[in-house]
Amino acid sequence: MARVTGPLFSISASGSVGKALTYAVWRGVEYCRQWFTAHNPKDPLQVKVRGIFTMGVNAWHYTLSDANQIAWEDDDNRPQAMSGFNWHQGSYVESMWAGETPLVTPETF
Repeated sequence: MARVTGPLFSISASGSVGKALTYAVWRGVEYCRQWFTAHNPKDPLQVKVRGIFTMGVNAWHYTLSDANQIAWEDDDNRPQAMSGFNWHQGSYVESMWAGETPLVTPETF
């Protein structure tokens, strides 16, 4: 992706130009990429994966208490670049694929 400054002779740009280019901003960085149509497979495995991610998001927002969410945020094993939510999601998905019950609070090693 090309990083752009003053795209299209303006301060910023977003959206597509015809079916050729797409201008966007990601984490404060403006860029331009080739236009494409997203592929959305509905095969059984993809539907299962999306279902697991949905259950993980719902568990975070509706099942975990504020104290449990803070425990995920404050976990010493969490990579610094990762949020507590993402740390929880990774653990949740891993547990579900292994056929285990997902953790409410992070494991201590």
